Amino acid sequence: MRRRRADHAELAQSAEPAWDIMLDIYACAIERIDLSVTAVGIAAGIAPATAQRWIKKLAALGVIERLADPRDRRRKLVRLSPAALAAMHHWQTEARTILEQIIPREEPS
Repeated sequence: MRRRRADHAELAQSAEPAWDIMLDIYACAIERIDLSVTAVGIAAGIAPATAQRWIKKLAALGVIERLADPRDRRRKLVRLSPAALAAMHHWQTEARTILEQIIPREEPS
């Protein structure tokens, strides 16, 4: 799975905290849930300062975008860039295919 992740330029430079952050943002994107910078750290199980540092790095790489919360100007929201979102969709499809080959489906009784 890690090698498949490395096949996608947008995902290849992801250290584990960054990968956890990207997975959380991706899961929220699928559910159409806005995710704040603070919530990213909580969801990834990392300290707020660590979350801030990784968000800054990922934003500089163009992997995520930071935007103002329209309901609360004090908060910042994060989302995957369109390229990173497409790469995550592709990776998830590949991962599902691999897992379906590895894990046999149970036959109905």
